[in-house]
Parts: sequence; C-alpha cells; structure tokens
Amino acid sequence: MSAERILVVVDDVFDDPSTDVPRWAQQAIVNATEVHVIAPLMGSRLSAATDDQAMYDHAHQRLSKVLDYMRSEGAAPTGSVVAAGPLAAIETFLLDHDIDRIVVGVTADGHWREKDLLDKLREQTTTTVSPLTVQHSEPG
Repeated sequence: MSAERILVVVDDVFDDPSTDVPRWAQQAIVNATEVHVIAPLMGSRLSAATDDQAMYDHAHQRLSKVLDYMRSEGAAPTGSVVAAGPLAAIETFLLDHDIDRIVVGVTADGHWREKDLLDKLREQTTTTVSPLTVQHSEPG
C-alpha cells in the first residue's frame, strides 16, 4: 500500500491512544506521507456560542494526547483545534488540503451521531472514510 495523506478527527472517543488505536491505524499513520489531526470542539451549541473556554481546553487536551502518541510511534503529525463541530471541521479542512483518507474514531456501540457523521462524509466526499472503532475496557 502506498503512503497516504491522512486526516484524523479526534473527538471524545480516544481516552488512551496507546491502547485505543488498532494496529492497522497505527501502521497507516506511521507510514503516511502526511498526517493532520483536528480536534473539533465538542459541546453544546450554547457552549460554542458563548465561547466556553472549557470546550477549547478539552479539545487542546485531546489533541495533545493524540499528537504525543503519534510522535512516540514515529509519525510527524500536525494538528489544530477547530472551532466547529466534526463535519464542519472536516469540510473546512478539505477545502485547503488534499487528503487520501479520513480516519474518524467511533465507539463500539456506534452512537447515532457517529453513524450520521460517517454517512454524511461518505455522501459528500470521494475521500476514503475509515471508521476507527474503539472499544473501551470496563473498569474493574
């Protein structure tokens, strides 16, 4: 498989990238020619409208955690927090960048918002959309 330009969308799915990211995704990221990571703001519309600092802080934490993990695996990602929801963040990014694959984290139980996002991406782009299913272990 040739090296790809990959966009990784980091939302609340990734608790611990070192255990949550499957091997295929690790290999794709390490072998990619470019890896861009975006952390969309995750919160209510009211929080976004009022410029809630906690949303930005949480997005920066998610982004830092994933970038640190990727660098420890040998990748050289770039990343940014995007003041938009996941779909708008991806659409905006694609306006200025050529990407071969979009990797979107989804939970094993497949929350309806995740399915809706994947469906919309597949309808609106010819870019390969790869769901990255994360199974969180139960505490115990």
